[in-house]
Amino acid sequence: MKKRMLSFASLLLCALLALSACGQTQSSSSSAAGGNSGSAGASSQAASQSTAPGTFPITAEKTELDIFFTRDTPPANWDVETNWFTEYYEELTNIHVNFEMVVGDPAQRAQAVNLKLASAQYPDIFSKCMLSRSQQVMYGTNGVFIPLNDLIDQYAPNIKKMFDDNPHIREQITAPDGNIYGLPDVVYFVHGTSPSKMWMNGKWLEQLDIEAPATTEEFYDALVAIRDGDPNGNGLKDEVPLVTQGLDIAFLMNSFVYFDMVNNRPSFTMLDGDEIKFVGAMDEYREGLRYIAKLVNEGLYAADSLTMDRNQRTALAMGDPEVVGAGTALWPGHFLTVDTPVYSEDSRFWEYQAISPLEGPAGLRQAYYAGAAILNGGSEFAITSACEDPVAAIRWIDYFYNLEGFNTASYGPKIADEAELIEGIAGWREAIDGEVGADGNPALFFPYGLNNEVNVGWQTGQVVPRYQSYAQHTGMAVPADGHYEQMLYDVTVNDYWPYKADKTVPPLYMDDQVSSEFAELNAILQDYATEAAAQFITGVRDLETEWDAYLSELNSLGLARFMEVYQQEYEKNYK
Repeated sequence: MKKRMLSFASLLLCALLALSACGQTQSSSSSAAGGNSGSAGASSQAASQSTAPGTFPITAEKTELDIFFTRDTPPANWDVETNWFTEYYEELTNIHVNFEMVVGDPAQRAQAVNLKLASAQYPDIFSKCMLSRSQQVMYGTNGVFIPLNDLIDQYAPNIKKMFDDNPHIREQITAPDGNIYGLPDVVYFVHGTSPSKMWMNGKWLEQLDIEAPATTEEFYDALVAIRDGDPNGNGLKDEVPLVTQGLDIAFLMNSFVYFDMVNNRPSFTMLDGDEIKFVGAMDEYREGLRYIAKLVNEGLYAADSLTMDRNQRTALAMGDPEVVGAGTALWPGHFLTVDTPVYSEDSRFWEYQAISPLEGPAGLRQAYYAGAAILNGGSEFAITSACEDPVAAIRWIDYFYNLEGFNTASYGPKIADEAELIEGIAGWREAIDGEVGADGNPALFFPYGLNNEVNVGWQTGQVVPRYQSYAQHTGMAVPADGHYEQMLYDVTVNDYWPYKADKTVPPLYMDDQVSSEFAELNAILQDYATEAAAQFITGVRDLETEWDAYLSELNSLGLARFMEVYQQEYEKNYK
């Protein structure tokens, strides 16, 4: 297995050399506009060594694919070259992969992808590269990315089934010319649809004789009781009633106005019917800021939360003495150590209970629903014109769009029972009669554990995209005596779904020129609104005397033009 770690400098050098030599990217394979439907890729099917669809190995003779992928920093002992799953999948498919891996934060990875595209030295496949919609259209219509429509219909039954079961996925990834140039990473899990939950220390609430708050006023009173009631019993006023990780105010803000988080950042926009509104300029948003600023001002919400990372918050929440009364998170494992996945009264992790969305002063009670946002708008798998065997390529990725591929890449080998476990590798098996999933239906499978800390799996989607349906997620067998997966399912369905609101603006296709202008304006306004929110909350800026100046600055930064473009492109895509 050949793997290359690429530096940004080497990518830049490649890009400059290619551009100076060629002037403009050319491709021998082109895709005509108007729905070419994959004929560019399908034309090489006669030359493919591919075996019958749905069988393994994929190719009769050893075949090679070059894959360029990006990811965050892997564990020290993880190596895609020597990984168990890498070797297993090569043996299964008879396809040898030459990996080029770039590691970095999202901005660095995006830069690396741009440089790779500019170099014109294309791999067979771009994977986990978050190719934007404008990149898909530009490089697709220029013939660099081949259309996948026919390849999927003829050779990818798992991807085709995903489309059949979820027609909106096909719709959202189809470019304006009718072609599909890239595949998304789609992982549905029930508790992920309500990503901003409030977790309160249930032991302290019981000790202080407080019922779970249901309104913003009751929540305020509960935080005051935690601050002043010495629930940790050490005689000191050292409790931290509420702590978040960064500007995670969506749970609280949704008692005042719809407020979502997209890619872990506030979008500051919402869809009201067919009209896009900028939440960050609304009076209701200002009221929400007033409430949150009050919490900070009275020592009920730790101001340093806004600069706190996950490790710092976990250290605070798991410290001795216990000091944290509440925290926002998808699940409490984001700020507490999961010492046991099954309920234990001695576990701090299990002390924290989710409260339902709070009713605000105007009667609004909602939780933003991230079901649509789970579908990644960027392409995570694109086949280029450099690929000599696109049939093999599409069949290679199709495996990850079913239960077996998803589980084997995550948990390890599929086995019959515990007696077949391989030392150091978790593995999974099909469910047996009597086992049930979190939704109460018969289970589909039972995992023996994750392999995130060992060199076994592909780090749950860090190398390739994959698909997991709601049924597959809830189909994991859970113990009858209380597993956290069961708890998360119950909390989401019973406490959050009754209040779910989905007003997030869906992903849009834009042409390259408009996309560039929109992206620039969006980044400027999002950065400014985020900074201003932190300043208003912490008292650096006064909500009463400086609000008009804030609105004026939004306008000077191009808010009107941003909203004009956004509305115009939304109507092009969806009306």
